Amino acid sequence: MKTCLLVKTKIGKQKNVSDQVSKIKGVKIAFPVYGRADVAVNVDVKDTLELRDLIFSLLKIDGYASCESLIEMEV
Repeated sequence: MKTCLLVKTKIGKQKNVSDQVSKIKGVKIAFPVYGRADVAVNVDVKDTLELRDLIFSLLKIDGYASCESLIEMEV
């Protein structure tokens, strides 16, 4: 299941959050961005339970504030 996460961070924490997110299983790439989000994350997991676990692991990262999940539509 392909998903994009738009992560918001606390001020000045984009690089730290991006680096830490990159180490999480299922994350293909994470990088700081300009715009409404601070970090863009490309994720590939097998199901919603694995996605949930991945998102819960974000809560432990210093500087993490919130995220929006964009889950691939199956067509």
